[in-house]
Amino acid sequence: MSSLAFRLCIGRTNDFIKQILTLSTIVALITSGLSISNMAYSFFNIGAASRFAVVTLSLLSELTGIFWVWLIAAWSLLAMSSYVVGLQSIRSMIPTMSILWQTGSSKKIYRSMISLRLLLLATLSWLFGWTGGLVASQMAYRLAAYAIKAPYAIPTLQLTDLVNLLALTFTAVFAGGLYFVIKTRKLDEAGA
Repeated sequence: MSSLAFRLCIGRTNDFIKQILTLSTIVALITSGLSISNMAYSFFNIGAASRFAVVTLSLLSELTGIFWVWLIAAWSLLAMSSYVVGLQSIRSMIPTMSILWQTGSSKKIYRSMISLRLLLLATLSWLFGWTGGLVASQMAYRLAAYAIKAPYAIPTLQLTDLVNLLALTFTAVFAGGLYFVIKTRKLDEAGA
């Protein structure tokens, strides 16, 4: 695509950045919870014994239930906010799409612009979200380990966690844009 089409897809840069930051923050929250829980499980599965093992195991058993309840709420929040942000993102393109439609642009052009915008929104939100969440969880855990003089373990993500985050982010963002795609089809059928 040309740079003009790319620029039209992004629209107002400030709004687009706000939408990416909104979704990235939620993805980062989920990533932080997942990486810390992965770290805790892998830390105890490798058998690293320390004088803190009993305390940490009891703390982990108490926090496991809280982690899962929090993760379920965070996944739901990601799904709903991605849907709303995807819907709002496409709605902000209505004036551009109307001008393209009135000047006789083909359906393929404005559908490809909608798809590109949703693809950019979902990809950048997922990428910035999981990297920011992983860095934040590592910094927070390092600070906590330093404060209580506990051994440091590195919070990590598994490949399945990344794939799950990717699937949920893309599905929710594209579901938000689906309404506008259906609406443009109706406009095309009415105009034909």
